[in-house]
Amino acid sequence: MGGLCKLFGKPEVEHFEACVDRLGIDKSRICHVGDSLHHDIAGANEYGVANVFVTSGIHAKDFKSDFGEMPSVEKLNYLFKCEKVTPTHVVSAFRL
Repeated sequence: MGGLCKLFGKPEVEHFEACVDRLGIDKSRICHVGDSLHHDIAGANEYGVANVFVTSGIHAKDFKSDFGEMPSVEKLNYLFKCEKVTPTHVVSAFRL
């Protein structure tokens, strides 16, 4: 089959660049929100935008906490160290 394959999406910087270009605003005004340290937070860090890690998403099982309950600082720092990714901000959940 052959051919060149190109990955496009999080956590690739090109994905973040395309989104910011489409919005037409400076990236200093962007804050990326996500629940994946690998896809959302690592990508936002690499691109250089503020980010919010939502703990009640895919990593919730790592914290063993109830929805909306903020994990301890120790649990957060342990996961960030293991994953080698640290967000700029952390929230437990968003509620309407």
